Amino acid sequence: AFRTMAHSLLPYCNIVHSTGRHSEERISPIEGYYASSFLDADMPLACAAADVVVCRGGMGTLAECAHLRLPCIVVPLPMSAQVKNAEYLASRGGIFVVSQDNALTTALQDACVRLFTHPEERMRLGARLSEAVPTDDGTSMVRQLIDMGCL
Repeated sequence: AFRTMAHSLLPYCNIVHSTGRHSEERISPIEGYYASSFLDADMPLACAAADVVVCRGGMGTLAECAHLRLPCIVVPLPMSAQVKNAEYLASRGGIFVVSQDNALTTALQDACVRLFTHPEERMRLGARLSEAVPTDDGTSMVRQLIDMGCL
């Protein structure tokens, strides 16, 4: 979805796109759009440069974003635990959730533009995500998972 939205988002931001197993060599270059199969060693730099993260709803990624107070737009993998992760964090005002459906590109683009044009909302989202995902020894997270009915 990001590749198709790149031109409309580039007036607001640069895009660092971790494409997964797709080969970035097949992607023709666009100024401000950087694609890579995996970021690996570059991940800390990408996170440090990020104003907004668009990601799936895996708890590892969400916990990293919470620790760094990065605002997230989450597109959870349908019919997976990612949906519960996203629902939980969205209910606490910590993330935007965009469903993977026919309207994905439009909804994702709208959410990105909204966050890039409302810096106070970006900051609030990152702070609420950080509050919703504790970074203690794990005790708080276990309690929350029990409350959610996951354990």
